[in-house]
Amino acid sequence: MSSQPSFVRLTVEALRSPSTVTDLARELHVSPSAVSQHIRVLRESGLAAGERSGRSVRYRTTERGLALLEPAQIRSTLQPSGRVA
Repeated sequence: MSSQPSFVRLTVEALRSPSTVTDLARELHVSPSAVSQHIRVLRESGLAAGERSGRSVRYRTTERGLALLEPAQIRSTLQPSGRVA
């Protein structure tokens, strides 16, 4: 993983269509636990939402998350620690 803000942006991009943690981990070439941690931050920030589908949860980007796909906007939303404000 290159940097926290880049990973957040990749995760938001990947969530354009509903995806499970397993799907995202495979697509982003990272562990499911890393994806889960980032999705938790995105959900707490209102940038992603989950919907149960049987035994799994499919996550997607919210309207607020989609608005952050502009690079200048995502930089201003991230705190220096790399966490979403």
